[in-house]
Amino acid sequence: MLFDLDRTLIPGSSLVVLARELRGRRLLPQRTIVSASLRHAMFTRRGARDHTVVHLKDAALMAVAGMAVDDLDDVALTVAREVIRRVYPGARQLVRDHVNAGDFCVLLSASPQEVVQRVARRLDMQRAIGTQVATADGYLLSELVGDFCYGPGKLSRLTEELGDVDLSRAIAYSDSASDELLMARCGKAVAVCPDRRMRAIAQQRGWPVLRFAS
Repeated sequence: MLFDLDRTLIPGSSLVVLARELRGRRLLPQRTIVSASLRHAMFTRRGARDHTVVHLKDAALMAVAGMAVDDLDDVALTVAREVIRRVYPGARQLVRDHVNAGDFCVLLSASPQEVVQRVARRLDMQRAIGTQVATADGYLLSELVGDFCYGPGKLSRLTEELGDVDLSRAIAYSDSASDELLMARCGKAVAVCPDRRMRAIAQQRGWPVLRFAS
């Protein structure tokens, strides 16, 4: 089972939670967090365009470049705790039902691998696949290992981590039209709290729609 994170399991963006934590540790300029907060508000209401998510990714990469890997691990732990607190009750139950049924559950997100891994672990998922930041000599670089785990990059990251898996029996849960390619490869797709473009795609493809309340 494949689960998106932002606006699927939680309202809003986990990348913005990360940006706020980096700002709290004086690792991100105030103007960047104000911009991120405005984008978060728009993302919560309407979803995000590709350029918005890429902007957040680029801002995060610039912020963490030169940071010690151990420091990112510490930031990721705090961010994951906040993200878990925000998980919709219905989403938490959905994941629990799949886990209890013995399904292999994977969390796929554009957020850093360190954050995604900790969130997945707290939800008892088997695997976590996020965006992997490159490192050298114990410090982070402003570049990625592999593709950005967003849009078509999710399929690439899934293949990198799990190999050429058969998705014909998988269910994909996502809010965003950016995940259409991944969802179309799966045996079943469910649009969760869909944005406008995803609603249209779900209607066209006959995908069920699921909504969670806070």
